[in-house]
Amino acid sequence: MIPSVSRAGFVGLLLLIVSMFVIAPVHSSASELYVIQYPGQVQDGWVEQLHGTSGVRVVGFQSDHSYLVSATESGLDQLRGISVSSGTPTLRKFKAEDKVGTGLTPRLPMGLSLKLEVDIVIIDSLDYPGTIATIESIGGEVIEGTKARGGQRFARVSLTTASINEIADLESVISIQKHHDPERLDERQSLVMAGRFSGSGTGPSTESYLTWLTTNSFSTNPTDYPLVDVVDDGFDNGSATSPAHPDFYLNGVATPGGSRVGYAIDWTADSNAQGGGGHGTINLAIAGGYNNTIIDPSGYA
Repeated sequence: MIPSVSRAGFVGLLLLIVSMFVIAPVHSSASELYVIQYPGQVQDGWVEQLHGTSGVRVVGFQSDHSYLVSATESGLDQLRGISVSSGTPTLRKFKAEDKVGTGLTPRLPMGLSLKLEVDIVIIDSLDYPGTIATIESIGGEVIEGTKARGGQRFARVSLTTASINEIADLESVISIQKHHDPERLDERQSLVMAGRFSGSGTGPSTESYLTWLTTNSFSTNPTDYPLVDVVDDGFDNGSATSPAHPDFYLNGVATPGGSRVGYAIDWTADSNAQGGGGHGTINLAIAGGYNNTIIDPSGYA
């Protein structure tokens, strides 16, 4: 005999069964990438607040007053609650397409793929070895050993266009850009900026930039120049009187008393103004270095 059940009893029974399978929501410990954009120039206190937010790891600064962060679900809830003196920051997910440089995923006929070299930026703390292993498992070949800086690693990789989207889906990957070998155009650029073009006007003139400066009565004595103050992460060995690199001396020759550097002031807790990162060194060399010994095949320094 099959027992009968009233309509009300059936609904009650159904609700009971459903309730047995309803699980209280929990926050996942998995993290995803987000961009938090502040309403104006970022203040030190805002950055400190961001670093102190539970469930959030700051990856790095972005353009337009923004920071790239890795956040768990609970961390995302914390980010949504952030408010600063000038307003409320906006928050958006950092998508795979945000990581890929222009032109790296061209429309190709079905089944076709191009081989190219790219520079990939990886968050060091998010299983970097596993990320490299994944890239290699889908056909990527690491050409140049990775370089670490600021919690990130940079790898030059040979791969096919077909694998780019799969790599971009990895949370630990934050940028994929086409690789370009650096090319020195120092003297060419200086001549163009000085308006010294070839007869056809399609490139720089063949005269020496130093000759042009001398012809226009530019002094070769550094003490005659105005001071250019470079505020950066230090420079060279940190010594204004005795730099290690010859480019920081008169005529590019390291001689006692011939330094082109007027002063080096350290505003940090470091013992001197040494620039181990290299950023300040290259900028100081651009602004005030001297080197005419590296000549390209066309005769330009």
